[in-house]
Amino acid sequence: MAPVLMVLVFIVFLTLSVLNLTVNKNDKFDLYILYGIVMSAMSICCFINYILRPTVVNLFAMIMVICFLLSDIFFVFNKYSHELLIFRLIRNTTQSLAYYFMARYFLLLKNNKRYNKLNHN
Repeated sequence: MAPVLMVLVFIVFLTLSVLNLTVNKNDKFDLYILYGIVMSAMSICCFINYILRPTVVNLFAMIMVICFLLSDIFFVFNKYSHELLIFRLIRNTTQSLAYYFMARYFLLLKNNKRYNKLNHN
């Protein structure tokens, strides 16, 4: 229960910290709140899923979520704090890695379902 609570607190803290950077500088703040809630829920689900069932499929889902979180954090840093080349490079790299791990996740998930169907017949 303690790791789940730590993940929950960390994700909520991270979301509130990033949203705090955009409060006064943004006319689309409502969209950022909605996106933050959706991303936080997806993150919490993936982390808890990996903590409870540590499989390779869940590992790829967790790494995908971490990459999406890092990409979004550096997007906010670049847009609302300082426009630096390193922020754009990190954002683009983590975004590409997130899509790579997303593809790996769905391919492994598809293969596992096919494998499970063959074993249960």
